Amino acid sequence: MHTKKIVIFRASSRQEKRVPMTPAVAKKLMDLGWTVALQSGAGADSGFLDADYVGVQIDDDERVVADGASCAICFGPLTPQQYSFLPKTCAVIGLLGSDRAPDYVHSLPAYSLERLPRTSGAQVMDVLTSQSSLYGYWAVLDGARRLPRVMPMMMTPSGRLNPSHVLVLGAGVAGLQAIATAQRLGAVVSAFDVRQSAKGAVESLGAKFYHVSEETLRDKRMNNCDESAGQDQGGYGQKVGTDTLLAQQALIGGLLSKTHLVIATAMVPGQEPPVLITHSMVQSMPPGSVIMDLATDRFGAPVGSSGNCSISRRGEEIQLYGVTIVGTSYGISHMTIDASTMYANNLLAFIQYAWDDDIGGINNNLDWVKPLRLSCA
Repeated sequence: MHTKKIVIFRASSRQEKRVPMTPAVAKKLMDLGWTVALQSGAGADSGFLDADYVGVQIDDDERVVADGASCAICFGPLTPQQYSFLPKTCAVIGLLGSDRAPDYVHSLPAYSLERLPRTSGAQVMDVLTSQSSLYGYWAVLDGARRLPRVMPMMMTPSGRLNPSHVLVLGAGVAGLQAIATAQRLGAVVSAFDVRQSAKGAVESLGAKFYHVSEETLRDKRMNNCDESAGQDQGGYGQKVGTDTLLAQQALIGGLLSKTHLVIATAMVPGQEPPVLITHSMVQSMPPGSVIMDLATDRFGAPVGSSGNCSISRRGEEIQLYGVTIVGTSYGISHMTIDASTMYANNLLAFIQYAWDDDIGGINNNLDWVKPLRLSCA
């Protein structure tokens, strides 16, 4: 029987408040025969104190924590120093940035969870879904907090207050949760997505759906129209041509003049996010409007990276033309307790599925593991 030791370090970024292991999941792993080692204080920002991790080996020294590890779990990539302390056979599992992962990540067996296939069988391990759903929820609440107006319609002794208009760009997991949250707050909600297939989900939540159709492009005498454009075989959004992008910007621009809060979530796997809101389009928005650009906060993107709005920058709040443009960064850390709990449960499911006691490591031949493995240098 091979030794099974799983380790968790403190996050390398002060902005990262989540921890990939909760006390409840640590207990379940120990019941399965794992030894769990935690760097002191790793869970403090998530509300989990060292004393809560009963039976877990806790030490402040990274070298001691890493000694004899067979598996290390994390959110973003570990630091080069943490990697240097881990045994060469140790499997590293987390949101590693996939193709954006630093070179040193490839020095150990690495599994990038954002590559997990979106299938019903793998849903219990789907960290992107669990984290994105919370992100969409948080973005609406934070955006509403910044608005100088109420979200729902209100009848008051002083007269009627009209509801805020919310536009969600991208109807993926984060976008759909944003729609549902804005609806619960009483806003008038619309959504845009490059995929026609998103219409049913958007309308089921009570929002109005917008999409640049093939017919629209044909009417504008644009060529190379493909009915499946904007969607890959797995149902993800994909990059569209220049003509289609211009048509999308024109459609969204017409909506922004009456929009008070924008939740921008549109991303294309492995590529820069599409620019759906230009500088001039921001100028047309009502004074006091807010843009929450979640597309700036993507794996491997440095501070200052742009998102769906040409003005937004990761980690910055910009005021222009009376509009507040927020380039989010580590926004999910504001939901740290629930985000950590969901992530830890996802990891528990993945480890139970992928770990093979006979070989003392991750079974690379399993269908849902193959796409996750980053090639070794």
